[in-house]
Amino acid sequence: MPSEREWGTVTARLDQSIHNHRNMRMILDSVVEDCHEIRAEVARLRIMLRTALSVLAVTIAALAWLVELVMR
Repeated sequence: MPSEREWGTVTARLDQSIHNHRNMRMILDSVVEDCHEIRAEVARLRIMLRTALSVLAVTIAALAWLVELVMR
């Protein structure tokens, strides 16, 4: 049977482990949240890039059509 001092040491270690686990869980939740935000930002950037490329393609096509009309 553990003495009072040993029991106190074990209890303190357990409390510290519980506290450390809680801290690590909070850090992990924060990292997961940051990851979701970064993924959403990347998705928005992809949409912006695709939109810009589409506008550029349409603009180039329109300019090519105008050049063709002028050259006739």
